[in-house]
Amino acid sequence: AYCKLDKEKTPLLISYSVILFQLVHMQHSLKARYFVPQRQVFPVSFPPGIYHNAVSLQNNINQFEFSHKIISADPIEGVSWTLDAIVATNDVYTITASATAGTNITFVVRYDDGAEETFFQKNVSDPVSFSHAYTSPGYKFIKLTTWNHISYEVSNHMLLVQDYIKDVNLTSPVKPAR
Repeated sequence: AYCKLDKEKTPLLISYSVILFQLVHMQHSLKARYFVPQRQVFPVSFPPGIYHNAVSLQNNINQFEFSHKIISADPIEGVSWTLDAIVATNDVYTITASATAGTNITFVVRYDDGAEETFFQKNVSDPVSFSHAYTSPGYKFIKLTTWNHISYEVSNHMLLVQDYIKDVNLTSPVKPAR
């Protein structure tokens, strides 16, 4: 289950035919008695993080227990990537990524030469930088991905890699013979 944080409590949806349902998490404990099979919604509020919860279901015949992981996160907002459109062959190329809001954010840069870089931020803080060098000229395609368990954003960028101009010889024009 994934919870999106907001100012209201986030509903946790459970569908079981039970007589007793109990969700236990550290300081949070919910107990409810139900006598008909139906979908039950329990409003629960979790701060950002990963929680392991135990659920106990029982009726007059048997009891069933299981654990469940709940990931609670703020959605990612204000993603921006800073990168150049042209770079020289073998020069280090730097990409800077940032977000204005979000928790448990993963930034991924996939270069078309097969290289990939990943950076994880638990909370939004300083921008992150990625560096790469292309060894051959041409148009390169870069896929930029930002995600957490409730938000996902992808953008693509085209980069022109050019060789430095070299081995240029300037000579004076030849005078015609008389």
